[in-house]
Amino acid sequence: MTWYDEYFNLEEKIEQMQEKNEKMKREIARRTERYVKNEKEYRGEINELEGSLRIRKQHVTLYPDNEVKSGIFVINDAIVENIDNYENQLKELEDEQTKELARRYQSLVSRTKKSIEQEKAKSGDKAAEEAERENEL
Repeated sequence: MTWYDEYFNLEEKIEQMQEKNEKMKREIARRTERYVKNEKEYRGEINELEGSLRIRKQHVTLYPDNEVKSGIFVINDAIVENIDNYENQLKELEDEQTKELARRYQSLVSRTKKSIEQEKAKSGDKAAEEAERENEL
């Protein structure tokens, strides 16, 4: 195998790696889009719940009753707490997915580098053998 054959093989591998990188980028974009879509849906639900809570609060102001007020405040506190927990869980999930994608990408890059170095070492060994043969002749 000549040096230009090896060169074309390495170019082909580079193109394959670039395709894999593009595929990973598309995957990240898809996941981000899905995350944003889900977050919008959850925000809509939260807004609906807040609206119904406002209506209940207005009902309480129209019909003041201590039991109803205390019940609504308990519900309001529970909703606010659940929203905070939900936002924290979303943030943790997003961070976890980001770290996982970064780990996969770095692993792929390191494996690619290692294989390219092995190919270079093989080609270096072949070149050394050819040089020895020429010297023998």
